[in-house]
Amino acid sequence: RILTVNDKKVKTYLEFQYARNWSKSGENVYLIERDDRQFPVVVANVPLGFKRVFKTSGFTFLLGIGFIVIGTLVYLMKSHHRTSKVFFNFGVIFGLFATFLYKTSFMEPLWMESVVIFAYTFTPATFFHLALSFPEERRILANHQKIKYLPYFVSVILFSGIRIHTPTMFDAPKTWLLLTVAYMAL
Repeated sequence: RILTVNDKKVKTYLEFQYARNWSKSGENVYLIERDDRQFPVVVANVPLGFKRVFKTSGFTFLLGIGFIVIGTLVYLMKSHHRTSKVFFNFGVIFGLFATFLYKTSFMEPLWMESVVIFAYTFTPATFFHLALSFPEERRILANHQKIKYLPYFVSVILFSGIRIHTPTMFDAPKTWLLLTVAYMAL
């Protein structure tokens, strides 16, 4: 268990990220507790480099950008069609989700972490909306137009619940994370 980072007590992922020394030539001193023993560990910062970062998250990053581009192109080609707007919505939100699926570290500025939470909580809503609207609108939407907003309402609740507790997805309470994963699985 990590007790301190650079002599600062840490309990959450956000505190851990803020306590770290991020300079390229710096180092971080971690106080570790294992089997009732405490000992320091010094880790020198080594730049990851493009190749290593791309190996970790490059494919999903490119996939996410691809979805955003495809969603935008579909919308620009047929902007007057309702299904084009739904697909654009799906492409952008799912694209953000895929782009940030394998984040390599804490994101600065801090508002970018809200984009990650948004992508994780709103992606399922776009799947539901797309399933109801593509390739043609389902009969249930013709009779009950407001039903398409229900998945987004659930997403707003999940986003708000996580964001009220923490500014990062990694520090979200387990209950909110489980609800988000269950919603994604649906």
